[in-house]
Amino acid sequence: MRAALFISPRINVIEDARKAGYQSIIVYTTKNQMTDRMAELADEVFVFDWMNYAKSLHYTKSIHEQTPLFRIYGFGEYSVKLASFLSASLNIEGIGLSAVEKATNKQTMRNILNQHDQHYVFFDTVSSFEELLKAAEHSNYPFIIKPVSGAASMNVSKITSKQDLEAVQQQFTGEDVYICEEFLEGKEISVEAISFSGKHKVVAMTEKYTTGSPHFIETAHIVPYVPDQQAEIVEIVQSVLDIVELETGLSHTEVILTKSGPKIVETHVRPGGDGITDLVRIATGTSMFYALFLYDLYKIDLFPEKINYQFMASNQFFFFPEGKVTQIDGVEELQKMTSIENFQLPVKEGDVLQTPTDSTNRHGNIILYAKTQEELDRLILKVKSTLKVTTKK
Repeated sequence: MRAALFISPRINVIEDARKAGYQSIIVYTTKNQMTDRMAELADEVFVFDWMNYAKSLHYTKSIHEQTPLFRIYGFGEYSVKLASFLSASLNIEGIGLSAVEKATNKQTMRNILNQHDQHYVFFDTVSSFEELLKAAEHSNYPFIIKPVSGAASMNVSKITSKQDLEAVQQQFTGEDVYICEEFLEGKEISVEAISFSGKHKVVAMTEKYTTGSPHFIETAHIVPYVPDQQAEIVEIVQSVLDIVELETGLSHTEVILTKSGPKIVETHVRPGGDGITDLVRIATGTSMFYALFLYDLYKIDLFPEKINYQFMASNQFFFFPEGKVTQIDGVEELQKMTSIENFQLPVKEGDVLQTPTDSTNRHGNIILYAKTQEELDRLILKVKSTLKVTTKK
């Protein structure tokens, strides 16, 4: 029997695992993530704080003794780290601890990448506001500061002058280490890849839109993006995945297309968030999760060498004005539209909205798809003109 343990998975991940052929599916989750559908799909569900590594290892050892685990999977910034720890502790094949540690610590990653001229980006690390002021003295403006172990665009700021430094002073509590990094100017994209036995296959590139300075919160993603320098981007991303020694699994690498060529912002040994895996599935017709499970189980490589994209797909995020919501219009009209994969609007009348400060507090999203870029652009314009949220301060 092929059994797998999944740490905090989405429902579609469990569905793909069952479809691929896993006969026993065990899930670690938390109370707020537990659903009836999850209980229906999984053979066993354990609800507890899986961020507690000692408890997680205790439970997993017991499970492994009763139902030998073939793989342990995590798909988020923190769950993939636990999955690699458990896999290494129990001698189960999976993403290596070394690759995860390099990818989840921005300082470690930048140190490694800067050993290679093609990836060099000036940076410094600081753990106090006083150290930031000193670093600013020998840094060229503008530069970016972000937590060494951060995620979801939290506490990311662009520093363009001495005045900007004062605005981020409250972030320094003495507990976090920040990386100060040269600001890379150009179009931002991400590269979605799947790795088998140390070989990396780029499945798609994602065009990204952000709020810009100061926090660069992502406002939209579009898949596929096909740049002129595609071959160069593929080569540089594959070299980075080699450098972090990723052997198996999904990866998401952020790239800036600068005037001097593609530059790596950071790489993650987990799938892209913000629904990017949904966009890849819609565009290619193949789920990256299903492809990973199929290879792990049977060594079947599902993605062809040349990817043929069936659709253009986009995730558009909502940013409404601050204030108390007095009226919402257009929801029913949008729900009747075709070419919509998913529509999430948690906002309701009476809510008091604040301007989003990171990716966790945006006001909703909608996933759209179309055959061409022109059709997709028309859909996006229609959504923006149809959905109206009125607020009053």
